[in-house]
Amino acid sequence: MTMKIDFKVPTIDGPVNATGYRVWLRVGNVTRPFVLQIKGEQPSQLTDYASGYKVYDMANDQLAFQVMRGDFTTPSVAVWRARAQHWLQSLVETKGADTILAKMNGVPVLNPL
Repeated sequence: MTMKIDFKVPTIDGPVNATGYRVWLRVGNVTRPFVLQIKGEQPSQLTDYASGYKVYDMANDQLAFQVMRGDFTTPSVAVWRARAQHWLQSLVETKGADTILAKMNGVPVLNPL
């Protein structure tokens, strides 16, 4: 079972605490930690764990995903994780893993491993 964690995210006023589920996802041949950040009651954005930067707003996809499945129950963390991995894979195919990792590694670390 995936446990909720607290981690830091950058803001204009400095780092603040956020909550989410830490998951390990692949970017090309590299596996790195991300967070399914919770906004409200469920994950709504994919965040890079190390930097705390938002990578993808998953909330916009929820209704389309539920309509496609024909199921309007709240998706499990495993479903959110699979959706995040699928989105990352699409991004790797478009931009390339090296480009994505260079951007992610080029920002300050707020949450060391």
